[in-house]
Amino acid sequence: MQNTIRLGRIRGVSVGVHWSLLVVAALVSWSLASGQLPAAVPGSSSGAYWLAGILAAGLFFVSILAHEMSHAVVAQRVGMRVEGITLWLLGGVSKLEGKVPSARAELAIAVSGPAVSVALGLVFAGLTIASVALGLHGLVVAVFGWLAFINLLLGLFNLLPAAPLDGGRVLTGLLWLRHGDEWRANATSAKAGRVFGTIVCGVGIFELLGGSPAGIWTLLLGLFVLYAARGELGVAEVHRRVGDVLVRDVMTADPVVATGWQNVAYFSDIARASGHRAFPVAAWEGGIAGVVTLDRLATVPPENRTLARVLDVTVPLSGLRTARPDDKLVDVLTAPKAVLDPRILVFDDDGHLVGLITPTDLSRVAADPGAATRTPAPA
Repeated sequence: MQNTIRLGRIRGVSVGVHWSLLVVAALVSWSLASGQLPAAVPGSSSGAYWLAGILAAGLFFVSILAHEMSHAVVAQRVGMRVEGITLWLLGGVSKLEGKVPSARAELAIAVSGPAVSVALGLVFAGLTIASVALGLHGLVVAVFGWLAFINLLLGLFNLLPAAPLDGGRVLTGLLWLRHGDEWRANATSAKAGRVFGTIVCGVGIFELLGGSPAGIWTLLLGLFVLYAARGELGVAEVHRRVGDVLVRDVMTADPVVATGWQNVAYFSDIARASGHRAFPVAAWEGGIAGVVTLDRLATVPPENRTLARVLDVTVPLSGLRTARPDDKLVDVLTAPKAVLDPRILVFDDDGHLVGLITPTDLSRVAADPGAATRTPAPA
């Protein structure tokens, strides 16, 4: 989730807003100003309702930021790096880097967000009561009452035991404490999230069929939970399968390198004779430009094969995963990066190419982690 608008830094943490939040803010303000507030406090002007609705929506998103900041602060205290916080369509996302050091740290980080939301809900409930006692305008009472309700709902909803909700992280921490296996705990939490997301999607569809526009939000939430839980389950499975395998144990060392300025017709003959299916490609200026495969070479029409260069059909380095020999394979595979090709180029500390990891290598080590010490298959 990338920021559209950067707001600044809080305690060294970058805070930004995704464009989707602006849409939600407008919808929340409109819903309050045109429906809930007039129903709760009739007789006020349209401008007053809109001012109250916008203020309520703004304070709600400040509350979400407080929720996410609590995760970030606790993560920093247990030694993790926080890349940033993004507020978006369905709330907020804290981007934490590095491995959670312990089950207790997992629990502390997870619980902190809902605890802040519940605390804010109680604070706004107190302000609601105080506003009534002081005889303040009904719109003030209604705004504080809505903020109390929405923060309590946010805190309690997030405690449901299903990843990626905070309750899923709590479940992970408790299971990790119980049996000592972090990734088994993560997998269980993700499976619970998958079930929960499916149920929420079903509720959303039921609401839509019943004519309730709110069903679209329920459906979006369910799809988000389902998608995120599936991703977390995939990460947990990768960790379970490859464990502490290093990149050097899996890679094909000193792979055959294609010369980028050779024409496709000439190099295709060399490629087919080599027995490999993928080749790092040398750039004009030196270094490695990316990877080319037999399939990409075959996409060049016969009439163009003597004119087209290997570089013309190369997957650029920016579209590939890269690694160092002593990196853990699981860290490379689960690092967030959009890739155009599943192969991984391996470079030493001086930036020299020393290896290539192919889908065949990954399939082999996933099926049998002990095979990582054996001779890698051809690329």
